[in-house]
Amino acid sequence: MIEALVQSRPAILPLSAWQALDEERKEAHGAPIGVRLDPSEDIAAIVDALDDLPIVALSFPAYTDGRSYSKAVQLRRAGYDGPIRAVGDVLYDQVDHMVRTGFSELSITNEPTIAKLERGELPGIDQRYQPSLDDEQATNRFAWRRHAA
Repeated sequence: MIEALVQSRPAILPLSAWQALDEERKEAHGAPIGVRLDPSEDIAAIVDALDDLPIVALSFPAYTDGRSYSKAVQLRRAGYDGPIRAVGDVLYDQVDHMVRTGFSELSITNEPTIAKLERGELPGIDQRYQPSLDDEQATNRFAWRRHAA
């Protein structure tokens, strides 16, 4: 998989491809390489490398699959302070909860959500029933930016 990447350009690899790379091949690429976890994959597979990861992407294959919220919280509690990117089918109403659970970036496919975020509309929820990562995270907002998946 690394051979197919553009040399010296940052990349995000699926967990299995990331695990297959040795340090020499990562260094030969010449740019940071992050990892993407699917909802069924455990963060235990990357927890020993958190200090070296430039980014972790968490997949949302369907808006009804919320397992990646838990992964974001687990990553933050494990000490990961780098960017966590939500990738996939994300609805506008989910964005506020993503901020509260530790996400910092979005790379999404839901067109109505994209349109609202591009207009500068950031959702806010007045009554919250799920706990946030911490009090500071509850009021934090991130800017909408387009990212390659």
